[in-house]
Amino acid sequence: MRSWVQLLLVVGMVSGAGCSSNRREAPANLIPVAGIVILESEPAANVTLHFIPAPGTNSQGGYAVTDLSGHYRVKHLSNAENADGLEKGAYRITFSKLASPDGSPIPEGRTAADVGAVESMPPHLSVLNEENPLFVLEVDAPKTDANFDLKKKPGR
Repeated sequence: MRSWVQLLLVVGMVSGAGCSSNRREAPANLIPVAGIVILESEPAANVTLHFIPAPGTNSQGGYAVTDLSGHYRVKHLSNAENADGLEKGAYRITFSKLASPDGSPIPEGRTAADVGAVESMPPHLSVLNEENPLFVLEVDAPKTDANFDLKKKPGR
């Protein structure tokens, strides 16, 4: 039994190594998307934005993580090097920030899994509402600036 487990681990590592070196090409005509996220009148640091293609938009989508001043730049999900931006179209956006269970930031050198991290953003920001998306961004050429002023309570 132990040798089967070892064999499966080796096969998994070899397969994974092959996948990581086989990067996809970035789509042509990516449009740069950047901006700033403000939460309750303060720059929102370490917030992950997910750009989810709306129906009718032919894209894999993208993601971004804000810096300490709340600024972000979207990376395409193609996994290609230097694939900044998104294809033209509409994107639904969610915002996520993982924290330790007590609400404190995840300590440097530790992972979210190490500390049992939980979502600290409220559901109206972090969960995609398919029927009534709160944040929709229309991406068009030559560059799209998208700033977000978020509130922890909906409708404020």
